[in-house]
Amino acid sequence: MIQTQFMLPIKVFRSDNGGEFVNSALSQFFHTKGVLHETTCPQTPQQNGQILAAARALLLGASVPKRF
Repeated sequence: MIQTQFMLPIKVFRSDNGGEFVNSALSQFFHTKGVLHETTCPQTPQQNGQILAAARALLLGASVPKRF
């Protein structure tokens, strides 16, 4: 969606260390697409605030209603 709506390539994908994001299939996919996969440090809820702030900024920039 990012690539088709904004015509921008995805350079970095940041996620937690969940099994759905940290596996060989997804690692191979990121490698073939040239995407850097960053994971958050375990047991660091402080990083969640940064992610939420970025998500809020993206929602506001997309003119999504405030209730979301």
